[in-house]
Amino acid sequence: MSVDGECVSDVDLRHHGDAEVAPGLVDLAVNVRHGTPPEWLAALLRDSVAGLAAYPDPGRARRAVARRHGRDEEEVLLTAGAAEAFVLLARVLRPCRAVVVHPQFTEPESALRAAG
Repeated sequence: MSVDGECVSDVDLRHHGDAEVAPGLVDLAVNVRHGTPPEWLAALLRDSVAGLAAYPDPGRARRAVARRHGRDEEEVLLTAGAAEAFVLLARVLRPCRAVVVHPQFTEPESALRAAG
């Protein structure tokens, strides 16, 4: 982060806003869900437990993503969410100058700083 042109590095980029939620406040995080999942989803989750130890086959997901974006399957890299993608991009690209606009998800800046 830059303040008056100087780099400030004492900001906790791993801070998660959920830590600030208190009675009377609203949590607008994308992963917030009230109540339990609907029965159809709960049944699917229960039924999938037996297969948790199996090594996942990303083939179907890779084909679907490639088809959706009009790309070859070899060009698709599946990640465990946007946070992993930011880390991988920062490590591979290693930009000399990167700009991160705040306020927003802090993972991009955290990944860039960790990659040097």
